[in-house]
Amino acid sequence: MTKERTSDITNHFMTNMPEMTIRHFFALICYNITMKPLNILGLTIFFGGLLTIVGYGLFKFFEDTTIPVVVRLGIIAIILGIIIILISLIRERINEKNL
Repeated sequence: MTKERTSDITNHFMTNMPEMTIRHFFALICYNITMKPLNILGLTIFFGGLLTIVGYGLFKFFEDTTIPVVVRLGIIAIILGIIIILISLIRERINEKNL
């Protein structure tokens, strides 16, 4: 992306900020769809570390027997709901890209 194009996008964002939706903001952030190998490596390491920390936290959470079953089930439902929403958003994004 050229500096001129980046400047145009930034100016557009700053002047039209109240009218922009989250979808427009996401489109501006992801304007350059092609990712460089170093970016992919960085994202892979980041999400690997994130999953490790979240996995360890969930392990310790379910290892603790003092937490009531209702709370555990509620947290499981919240996590599954978030995962389902993310999967559906990713599938929708892929379908829009293929159109």
